[in-house]
Amino acid sequence: YDLLEPERFAVPFTTLDQIKDFTGFVNISAPQMFVAFDRCVDGSNGVDGRLFNDTFLRLVAATRPEVIEDQDGANTVTEIATRLFETFDDGSGTVSSSDIKSGMSVLCGGDMNDKAAATFSLYDLNGDGYISKSEMVAYLTNVFKVMYCVNAATRTKFGTVTPETLAMATTEDAFDHNDVNHDNLLSFDEFQHWYSPDTTAASS
Repeated sequence: YDLLEPERFAVPFTTLDQIKDFTGFVNISAPQMFVAFDRCVDGSNGVDGRLFNDTFLRLVAATRPEVIEDQDGANTVTEIATRLFETFDDGSGTVSSSDIKSGMSVLCGGDMNDKAAATFSLYDLNGDGYISKSEMVAYLTNVFKVMYCVNAATRTKFGTVTPETLAMATTEDAFDHNDVNHDNLLSFDEFQHWYSPDTTAASS
């Protein structure tokens, strides 16, 4: 993410709700999105720009086929996909599936508890029911990258702060208020308590 050129990553919408409605992702839950995404990339953990664009088009075609059938609509979807991938990519040309899915979770509708469980599972890699600060930072960095990309208000409010810096500050706050036993790990219950409608990332 380039603070000097924040608009370079902006999609042709000004609010998160607009892009959720346009793509139809508002009608699917995060778990449904994750399953569909994995199916489209055939389980690949490393996703390049071409595969991401193709996957994004296929996801929109499943939720709002009339958008893809219109050439202008298809072009807009391609532009959104391109901007999102540029936002995720650190310059290597490949992004992990978990990073993409965690970021795209903010574009989904569905039940808050389902979204919390789905996003938590992305980073609880060993299945022990806990995530660390570094894992939380990774999750939130991808969330904020997408928010900077799709929401003009976020760029205006936090435009002088990188998604990574904002993620670290939010993580520290989350652990300060929810890591009840101070073990530098969040259990799912603690994460879910943080993941509420009042939370910046969760309410997206």
